[in-house]
Formats: sequence, structure tokens, C-alpha cells
Amino acid sequence: MKNQVLLVIFLFFGLALLVYLFPYVFVEAAKLESGVTIKAPSTTMIQKVCNTFDPVLGQMTLEDCSCGLQIVSGVPMNYGQVNPGQVSGQRVVILKNEGTSDTVAKIMIKGGDWKSDAAGNPTIFPSMITHVATTANLDYNNKKPLSNQGSQLGGMSGGQSIPVYFQMKPGGATDASLNSFTGSLHQDVIIDIIC
Repeated sequence: MKNQVLLVIFLFFGLALLVYLFPYVFVEAAKLESGVTIKAPSTTMIQKVCNTFDPVLGQMTLEDCSCGLQIVSGVPMNYGQVNPGQVSGQRVVILKNEGTSDTVAKIMIKGGDWKSDAAGNPTIFPSMITHVATTANLDYNNKKPLSNQGSQLGGMSGGQSIPVYFQMKPGGATDASLNSFTGSLHQDVIIDIIC
């Protein structure tokens, strides 16, 4: 009987101790809730005069042409909960050049740092943990990392639509920025078009 009482006391206090300690252990390696805001410039349609080849006349002619960026689908984007060191699922944003130009316009992309949604919005991860590509079926390591300075993502001619594939991978569980981090993150991404 004495052994049974000791076992019950041990189980009660042992389970209470486990319930008390383990949530804190799991918080340190908690999944991160993440989201991305993608912004297009306020004025995206650009008119200019282009040299184009007229097949009927067999020569170059001057005419009005334009390029303009439309984000067709995929925003707002949310990766959901991602473990530190884990590659997120892939998200797709569809872009369209609403312009008329046959000339290929450059797609430019810039990514801000990942910020905590807590007061003051401190930086938790650099922008480079987000990788992008315009080619399907590339793994995370073969996509291009975003940067604060921006880079050319690809190109598209007037009327063309293309998908842009996004993935992110937060730092590992030993990353110092995760030691006291809880909550959700966000990243601002700017996509522009130059014709």
C-alpha cells in the first residue's frame, strides 16, 4: 500500500512537473506564423514610344507601347506555421504585364527583412531567407534569395502572365534570434516592372 501511495504521488507530481516544464521547451522551438505583403508600385502603367518591326511594311516603325504590372493572384501570402530550420511550402503569385509592348519588360523584386509583429517590429531574420523563382519545380536552394537592394527576377512581354514561386526557411533552433521569440512574422516584398 505504501508503494502504491508513493507511486501515485510520484505520478501526480511527475506529470505536473512535465506539464509545467515542457511547454517552455516547446516554445523555444515553436513553429513560426509567417506572412508576406506584396506591394506593386502605385503607378504601374508606363507609356513610351517604341521601335517595332512592322511585317507588312518590312521595316521598323515608331508607335506607342506600354508595360504595366498586375498582380493577378496569390496575395496576400501566408506560409502558415514553419519550424525553425524547415523549408516552407511553396507559394505562387501570378503576375501579368498589362502593356502592349512586344519588348520584354524587366521584373524587379525587392524583399524587406522579416520582422516580428510585436511592438517595435524588431528584425528577426534577414530578407535572404526568402527564395523566389519563375521556373516551376525548383527546390529552395536553387531559387534566388531576395535582397534589400533588389534584383531582376525575369522578364515578360505585353499581355504575358508568369508565376513566381516563393519559399522561406527560418534560421535553425540554435539561431540566437529565436531564443526568446514568440508570435508571428511578416515581410514586405515590392515587385516592379521596367520597360
